[in-house]
Amino acid sequence: MSMMELWAQMPGDPGGGMMPGSGMMGPNMMGPGGMWFGPVIGLIILFLLIWFLVALIRSFGGNKRNTHEKSPLDILNERYARGEIGTEEYEERRKKLS
Repeated sequence: MSMMELWAQMPGDPGGGMMPGSGMMGPNMMGPGGMWFGPVIGLIILFLLIWFLVALIRSFGGNKRNTHEKSPLDILNERYARGEIGTEEYEERRKKLS
């Protein structure tokens, strides 16, 4: 028996050799999803990885915006220091806030 005859009798190769549609070659060689399934899964994994990294960076303080809220007394002190209000007005408002 020759090698070609043995090859033709192997299970999973009903086409009898290297013919299209037999063995690993043919329309379903990439599985039921075809060639688009792998790249789509790859893009989904890439998107999830980027989302995870952004969330991780934000949780460690990459996105802090004015976390210290100023009290009305702090604002009053700043306005007095800049000269926007006089001493009398400052004292009057400070008494109201205290």
